[in-house]
Amino acid sequence: MLQVTQLKKAFGDQTLFEDASFGAATGERVALVGPNGAGKSTLLRIVLGELAADGGAVSRTPGKTVAYLPQEADVQSGRTLHGEMLEVFAAVRDNEERQRDIEREMHQVAADDPRLHALIDEHARLQSEFDRLDGHTVEVQIGRVLDGLGFTRADYERPTEHFSGGWRMRIALARILLARPDLMLLDEPTNHLDVAAMEWLEEYLREHRGAAIVVSHDRYFLNRVTVRTLELEHGRLTAYPGPYEWYTREKAKRREALLAAARRQQEYLEQQRAFVERFRASARRSAQAKSREKQLARIEPVDIPRETKTIAFRFPPCPPSGREVFRLRDVAKAYGDRPVFAGATLIVERGDRIGLVGPNGAGKSTLLRLLAGRERPTAGSLIVGPNTQRAFFAQDQAAALDGDRSILDEVYSVVPNGTTIEAVRTLLGRFLFTQDDVFKRTRDLSGGERSRVALAKLLFQPANVLLLDEPTNHLDVGSKEVLEDALAAFDGVVVVASHDRYLLDRVTTRIVEIDGGTPRVYPGNYTTYRGRKLAEAAGQAAPPSPSDGGTGRPREGAAGRRGDGATGRWGDAPTQGRGDGAQFRNGERRGD
Repeated sequence: MLQVTQLKKAFGDQTLFEDASFGAATGERVALVGPNGAGKSTLLRIVLGELAADGGAVSRTPGKTVAYLPQEADVQSGRTLHGEMLEVFAAVRDNEERQRDIEREMHQVAADDPRLHALIDEHARLQSEFDRLDGHTVEVQIGRVLDGLGFTRADYERPTEHFSGGWRMRIALARILLARPDLMLLDEPTNHLDVAAMEWLEEYLREHRGAAIVVSHDRYFLNRVTVRTLELEHGRLTAYPGPYEWYTREKAKRREALLAAARRQQEYLEQQRAFVERFRASARRSAQAKSREKQLARIEPVDIPRETKTIAFRFPPCPPSGREVFRLRDVAKAYGDRPVFAGATLIVERGDRIGLVGPNGAGKSTLLRLLAGRERPTAGSLIVGPNTQRAFFAQDQAAALDGDRSILDEVYSVVPNGTTIEAVRTLLGRFLFTQDDVFKRTRDLSGGERSRVALAKLLFQPANVLLLDEPTNHLDVGSKEVLEDALAAFDGVVVVASHDRYLLDRVTTRIVEIDGGTPRVYPGNYTTYRGRKLAEAAGQAAPPSPSDGGTGRPREGAAGRRGDGATGRWGDAPTQGRGDGAQFRNGERRGD
């Protein structure tokens, strides 16, 4: 299908990669991973033929079709969504029109006219080609893809220019999926997708019979879709015969083996050099010493690849909270006459780790803002426990930075009294902002850099409750993993809304699903939650949880500490709390 041999590409004096070689067979789904700026998108564009390489070759099997989804895809204006999808099937449409033309012509030709047989043969050929193109199922195919990516029937007649940028990306992705090319080149296809659309796309790609090369920061997606991993790092392309999780383990093993080999080589070299120095002037053994010296000069040192720099941080030790951190009773939230959710009842205790999931617009961010005290419930009560210190990371936190401030001034604006400039610069160094980098204006930073600044600000807020809304947006994989490690080591409460299912698997022990009304709790991490949802969809009983008595929901009175580290439930109202701390009842704040 595809063979890439010794590719090289440089921009000016910066070499992105050289001697890059790999292949992709029919039906093979390959992950292309590496840090931001390594050249992944450039490599895809070279494979497509859109960009020329400085050396090497790309060869594809003749007659095979290729489709490319860039990170910033767009669609043509002036068509409806349905019309844009029909453009994929132009060959089917042309075939149908030609068949109708032939049928009309056949009605006008006499039975003994010799042209009739030629028309019949041409009609049969077109019909056979129509069947090969699955022309009878065009609308079924369009419906399946648009529904899977989250479009509704009401969207079909909307002009494409009326959709937001994220939805236009989905339209571009839908066109590629419907085209069913022999080779897909997908650059961050899960950008702008909610979890339901991601999971549908995973299944679609797993069924796809062609090859695919996928660039993505979504590790859960890569684990479910890809069977092989290519890593592009420091100009070198390395192949790993397994999905992302296998690749990370194998990479660590290979590095450890190289480090061990380097240590053994260094010990050997030191021994041989000591021998040479000792016997260089010896009458009996000088020839042997010179021979060993020549051998040492020919030894190639073990090549240990450089490690990519990643942020390094831990959340500061958190002050102890009371046992009960939040108590919600029949909480509802609406904006005007638009309800978001209702009947939400939850107890959150010290040490809990809760993940919020649900489609975009379901109310995850709203719930976090309620817990953070940024908004008030429309109905019900929300009690904040004693000694609760909250830190809130909003989804638009990075966008809220003051663009006229330097990185240093932006972070220094939130530090506690008495914090020195040196302490702030030290922290920024751990977030990869060193020397004069700290004087860059925040408006000049990339999305990933702005997210790192926002996280650095969070570290200077002493808190025992972290309320995080999509904290991994714009972070590369290395930075995501460091954040996950820091959250896993955090002693306080974590409530996180995220589309990053890998993070939810590593950090959370209870999943709260918010989708169309009253939220529901599922014990366990995201993978456990997904298994339960699949069982529910199949009409099976959910597997019993050790903490819920086999009912699929927490037991009465089970809101205290559980063995899996998470507490709380939605649905049945808990007993009323003491009322110390902040309380909201029917939208009015009482106490503090």
